[in-house]
Amino acid sequence: MLGEWWIPDLPTDPDTPYELPDQRTSGELQGDENGPWNLNTLGGLSQDGRVEFFGSDTPARSHDTVWGMTDDGKCVSLFDTWRSSFTTIYASPATGKETWSVGGYASGRCWVSKDSDISFIRIEYDVLGDWASDRVMSSHELRVEDQSLLFPSASSYEAHIDEARIEIKSGWHLDASSDGYKATRTASIEIYDDLQIRDVIEKWVHPLRQLLSLLSLKPARAVGITVQLADSEELVDLHFSLLQSDKEYDGKRGHMDMLATRKAFAEHGVDVSQLLTNYFDLLKNGDLKMALSYFIQSQERTVDKSADATFVNAFRTIELLHTLIGGTSLPPDEYSHRVETIIESSPDDLKEWVCRMLSNRNNKGLTRRVGEVFGLVGKLSLMVRTAWPDVDAEIVKYRSIASHGNPTQQGSLGLRYYAYAKSLHWIARYIFLIQLGLPRAAVSRIIRKHDYFRQEIRMIREWHAEVEENTSS
Repeated sequence: MLGEWWIPDLPTDPDTPYELPDQRTSGELQGDENGPWNLNTLGGLSQDGRVEFFGSDTPARSHDTVWGMTDDGKCVSLFDTWRSSFTTIYASPATGKETWSVGGYASGRCWVSKDSDISFIRIEYDVLGDWASDRVMSSHELRVEDQSLLFPSASSYEAHIDEARIEIKSGWHLDASSDGYKATRTASIEIYDDLQIRDVIEKWVHPLRQLLSLLSLKPARAVGITVQLADSEELVDLHFSLLQSDKEYDGKRGHMDMLATRKAFAEHGVDVSQLLTNYFDLLKNGDLKMALSYFIQSQERTVDKSADATFVNAFRTIELLHTLIGGTSLPPDEYSHRVETIIESSPDDLKEWVCRMLSNRNNKGLTRRVGEVFGLVGKLSLMVRTAWPDVDAEIVKYRSIASHGNPTQQGSLGLRYYAYAKSLHWIARYIFLIQLGLPRAAVSRIIRKHDYFRQEIRMIREWHAEVEENTSS
């Protein structure tokens, strides 16, 4: 993206029209669609265009906002930039070069900052069309009768979360060529909410992406983010380097191999409004919000692809899901009575130490907490235990090894860790679906009949046999 770039100096009076500065630096914004991005400039972004060394009298090493205008007249606003490298010539500093790392950018017909107020957001996810659709329709099913094209009707689903209104829209886009017609599914989430650009990712884009990743069994990707400015109603496209899979969605089977589509929820009396309400209520619980984050990291392996990290993140998910059960090892009154009895019978010079040592020690042990979470999922835990006997006991033992390492530990740890992780994934999915409003019987039926679940259970059983064989030999 070639153009001219500068550090904006906005007028103090908001009614004063913004004028382009005289000093603008030529450069190119480079990077993939989902980042990371670098701005390479010929000369510096300083007021006089010089490339300066770092020091007390030099320009700032980082800038919240850098503005630019591309050669085709598009306004581009760069966010969270910092100078990562530079080269300069002592005799002619203006002929040097700078490279600025860019955290994200906006493009459109006007410039913005992360503090710009917006009133509308449209987000497109690659899996959304198949998740929201009632049926699959490929291009060869498009019919022409009397020169009229027949489409399934577009659908729209509405929800209200706090003061925001959300609409999930699904429809079709028609392309005509000499070869005929091709219909492509389109889908978007439109949100009417008053907030700033800096809050878009954390409040809406990231949580909704996690929900779709959970329900689709696929690493959902945000492929388009557009916002509308509150004051001018101009539309601006946002691009942020999101923590998401770089794999493109393969929709050949579409909603047929997803965990729970919109239609599956509707069949059990949970419409989109109730689903989203349940989901955002879940996120208000800090433990459950963190549990979902660890689950998505383990399922997608975007942060760390290693087997031990996949297992540890899945285990952390189960630990945090225990908050739904809670409780203490002993009833609080009984524990307090025991502590008081022990303290009274202790020597006077040790009473303070004994009190300190016994305080906050009524928590359940790790083995018990894991067992109670397994108990939440009924027959599903039996199927998992049948594929890998004593899996609930083994994961407690190997959790410490996976987290801290053990050079003396031998065996097929990779297969073991992946089997543990995949087992825990299904336990977590069961619990999350219940929290989203589906009845237990429906969740059990959805999972047990799912082809992906059956495949993974067979895989876990085969891995267990291989690990046992390697261990015995």
